[in-house]
Amino acid sequence: MGLVAERQRTPIPGELQDVSSVLDKPVRETPEKEAVVGAHRRYTYKQLEESVRSCVAVLRDCGVKPGDRVAASMGNHPEIIIAFLAVQRLGAIWLGVNRAFAAPEKAHLLRDSEASLLICQPEIAEEMEPGRDGLPDLKRIILIDPADESTEFFRLLADNANAPDFREDVDPWAPAVIGYTSGTTGFPKGVVHSQHNMVLAATMRKRKGEVRHGVAIPFTIMNGMIVGPVYALAKGGTLFCLRRLYAPEIAEWVGREKIVSLNSAPAVIYDMIANPEIDTEQLKTLGAPVLGGGHISQAQREMYKSFFGTGLTYSYGLTEAPSAVVSSIPGEEPVPESAGLPLEHVAIKICDDEGSELPAGAIGEICVGPRSEGPMKDVYTPMLGYWKNPQATAQTLRGGWLRTGDLGEVNEDGVLFVRGRLKEMVIRGGANIYPAEVERVIYGHDSVLACAVSGRPDERLGEEVVGFIQFKPRVEDREGALEVIREDCMNRLSKHKVPADWVV
Repeated sequence: MGLVAERQRTPIPGELQDVSSVLDKPVRETPEKEAVVGAHRRYTYKQLEESVRSCVAVLRDCGVKPGDRVAASMGNHPEIIIAFLAVQRLGAIWLGVNRAFAAPEKAHLLRDSEASLLICQPEIAEEMEPGRDGLPDLKRIILIDPADESTEFFRLLADNANAPDFREDVDPWAPAVIGYTSGTTGFPKGVVHSQHNMVLAATMRKRKGEVRHGVAIPFTIMNGMIVGPVYALAKGGTLFCLRRLYAPEIAEWVGREKIVSLNSAPAVIYDMIANPEIDTEQLKTLGAPVLGGGHISQAQREMYKSFFGTGLTYSYGLTEAPSAVVSSIPGEEPVPESAGLPLEHVAIKICDDEGSELPAGAIGEICVGPRSEGPMKDVYTPMLGYWKNPQATAQTLRGGWLRTGDLGEVNEDGVLFVRGRLKEMVIRGGANIYPAEVERVIYGHDSVLACAVSGRPDERLGEEVVGFIQFKPRVEDREGALEVIREDCMNRLSKHKVPADWVV
């Protein structure tokens, strides 16, 4: 599939080496502690373990074998975590399909990954039905309504209650998850990671005190699954599944459940502070939220610090890493405008076009690799590659380091400053949008002579998407032609990718 084998296989210090074993220690030590809390039900570690065992039996009955691709498309509910952990125990490969994607986008992910099974909410199955003939590898769809225990997924779990603990002999370095990231060629690329990579990225997140962790980032996004379920369960903590990126609802969850840490989009944290209707008393248990995926101005950082009484914890990372590789240090005053210091398992260097390392203060491409000394020496490994795309894999992993495509510089103290992007990417509310993906839809209209999609600064979202179009001379009704294109973008693209403004 165009992937590369890991050249080094250095174990992670400690007991946990793979996602399939993430529940073992807390089930053994604190079985009655709450593990996962959702909008409709709550699971102790014992109950979560029993449900995962039942789900393993369900997937085996469906014929799922090691290496098979299993997809899921649903909101942030405990049941998507149950399915994810069951897939990992079978040595199969997980694929999250974001609910916000348009039907053609969902179909592309399922088709490209050759997924054989899809677990999804009924409305998503209905949405996909017209294009089902174009998905020959998809043999089975299991329906779930998280609010209705009479739906198929829950019935199947009940039919397999008290299932034994079956696990394949999992290779921690084998392909375990595909996370699609927007593609510079107009189609998303599937980033492949191992269970080793997911566990390493999750356990490198250092927070003091009790883990009561809320996550509003969709679990169907690979990094959302890592910074949410894998992190919280590996720490033996309690995870709160926040269904929407909606500030008032999140604030209510924080107040009711005494949530201590939170992963969300920068725009939501902005809204929590700026919305006068939100009672700040609800947020008193919340430490500095963890933000990633968007540039945060110094003015915003000062605003967050004033509001929460402590500095914001922010990070720099990417799907190919996976997740964060650089972070500010909680409780310490960060260097203004910086992204922070490399986490203890990675090394950062700045390279020129030929891959030669540049000195401190010089701007070049940010590259990520393993530490060369200390207790985490050679533990880190980047992605296994892009699914069925060996050329892109070789380009991104050339020289044995992950070439991020981002521009930055490192000062004498090793602090990273992100200065721009080699790739033409818009970051809107923490979501990566490649202009080529939107331009591909626009260019599908015969009325268009030329187009370009770019980002413009936005105080709340970081950047907003803007589309520029030059119509062919024969097009007389340009407003009408633009309306057709706008409507087509709404039907074929996720809402956040559709240009907010158009310039003809």
